[in-house]
Amino acid sequence: IDVFWLDIEYAEDHKYFMWNKKTFPDPVKMTKDIEVVEWKVYGIIADPHLKCSNDYPAYKCVSELRVLIKPKSGEGEYEGWRWPGSSSWIDFFHPGSRDFWILLFKTETIDGQWSWTESTNNIVIWNDMNEPSVFNGPEIMMPKDNIH
Repeated sequence: IDVFWLDIEYAEDHKYFMWNKKTFPDPVKMTKDIEVVEWKVYGIIADPHLKCSNDYPAYKCVSELRVLIKPKSGEGEYEGWRWPGSSSWIDFFHPGSRDFWILLFKTETIDGQWSWTESTNNIVIWNDMNEPSVFNGPEIMMPKDNIH
């Protein structure tokens, strides 16, 4: 086996960076068990849209940092429908978003910022859906007049 690829079903309610504890009760132990036999561990999917939910630490952090794409009005956060349901997109043109995105993949907490501590350094990320596709958007993408 070269690698295990996990699509969005690894995530609790499609909240990327949040393991589904029913199917993956101890993801760090599982990953380390696989590392022992010298296999590449996992390719985990992480999309640039996040489920809009205040009980989801990744979304809560990025919303508080105000680095999400805005609708045409410039007020609030753009919300569209993706796999997790109502979702917002990180504005990678915003200078603060890159640092936030990097912190998400850290396996330890830095300066009190939430990060993916239930991971290991051998997890490989599959960054999918780089285009802003939206199930309920015009042309199945977010409106072109959204503000970055």
